[in-house]
Amino acid sequence: MTTTRQTASGWIRSLRWVARSIGLCVAALFVFFMFESGARFVPALPWADPQGMPLFLALLVAVAGLLLAWHYEAVGGLIAVTGALLILALVFLGAGPGMLLGALLFTLPLLAAGCLYLGCWQSELDLDQQQA
Repeated sequence: MTTTRQTASGWIRSLRWVARSIGLCVAALFVFFMFESGARFVPALPWADPQGMPLFLALLVAVAGLLLAWHYEAVGGLIAVTGALLILALVFLGAGPGMLLGALLFTLPLLAAGCLYLGCWQSELDLDQQQA
């Protein structure tokens, strides 16, 4: 029983670091964008257009969820997945179904990392319940 828990715990630890690596890459790209050209573009984003400020805020929420998931996996993963799905919805509303594939490719790292965090959290809960 102990060997099974150690093996499962090793897989969970590996998947957690994959999620963290993806999250750090996404966050680093977001921070780079903000320092490089955010001061020019962010103030000019319109609030009325779904692909303006609402889309930027959805991206900000998703990235914040990935960073929050380092400490609180369930909450951060849920926020990241919700932000990514909100990005998909806003792109669909603003540009129609033609841009949905592009939006899906853009949000894929956010969705993957968020789902990995949620999966690691759930697996830890399952292992704890089995041990009890």
